[in-house]
Amino acid sequence: MEKRYQVFISSTFTDLIDERREVMQALLELNCIPAGMELFPASSDDQWTLIKQVIDDCDYYLVIVGGRYGSLDAEGTSYTEKEYDYAIQQGKYVLGFVHGQPGDIPSRHTDHDPALIAKLDAFRTKVKRKVCKPWHNADQLGSVVSKSLAQALKSHPAEGWVKYRYAKTTEDLEKVNQMHEQIRILEQEIARLREYGGNVSTNLSRGADMVKIEFFRRRSEPRETGVVEVTWDDVFLVVGRKCMDLPSEDEVEDSFRPWLSNLARIEDVAIVLASFQRVKVQFYALGLIRMEMLMRSAGHRYTANDGYIPVSQATLCWVLTEAGRCALADRMAEKRAESFSQGAA
Repeated sequence: MEKRYQVFISSTFTDLIDERREVMQALLELNCIPAGMELFPASSDDQWTLIKQVIDDCDYYLVIVGGRYGSLDAEGTSYTEKEYDYAIQQGKYVLGFVHGQPGDIPSRHTDHDPALIAKLDAFRTKVKRKVCKPWHNADQLGSVVSKSLAQALKSHPAEGWVKYRYAKTTEDLEKVNQMHEQIRILEQEIARLREYGGNVSTNLSRGADMVKIEFFRRRSEPRETGVVEVTWDDVFLVVGRKCMDLPSEDEVEDSFRPWLSNLARIEDVAIVLASFQRVKVQFYALGLIRMEMLMRSAGHRYTANDGYIPVSQATLCWVLTEAGRCALADRMAEKRAESFSQGAA
């Protein structure tokens, strides 16, 4: 019975775009299904819970280590290292790929904070204790991954996915549908990686810059309107939190209601369409969100053979990019007290 294996790709993102693209291509040529956090929509669960679920569903785990340690969790551990430790704990077959000449990595793709450099060095040492291969550029990495994984598939065969015709139960069929959806998302992601330049125009308003958001009071005659002046960071917290639920555009628009009501101290208000579109365009231009047609639950349908089965439909959804997830984590994660940080340094 032919199987396809799902492989979790763990790494930092913006500094390894070309490398991730080559690895994804190598996995596809081996009929494997690449998986990573930028390929999957967020859910109502917290970020780390989702990461663990995706790793649990994978057959193999692959980590790429370059010149950056990566985004940190509340405890100061990078998500890349945290993913690696979890994969080891779960008994996943782990393949490590560490840059063979860290000194040759361009400065823009390396950490400069001594604390992060020390953590990265310790992580490199940890990865090298397991199955690990060096690499020096994106093209070579794709070849090294292909050879290493091909050997792992023979020496350590995993459970894998079976073709649709071999699926016997409703649960099996649902898993197959999920696999096809993941492949579709993957194809979109590869296209995005090919086009991604890694550069966002520096003249775009963002962060602590101020923006005026217009609102109106619903069911009021004559129509009452107003404006709140907030930072783009404030607005992104509203959008980012909602995007963790993989919302439709209407759901994102509705998420502004309680926030605006609280700021304006007026009940039952909604964002003006022009302001909503301005927010959408701005965060898209900043590379924090993207729009995708994804399959979402549309209730259940009754069949004589299987009873009530879940039904899905294609919906235009807002999805956080890798940069968006990092930005949200940076704004929401609990920070250390300044005095503690200075003492630790």
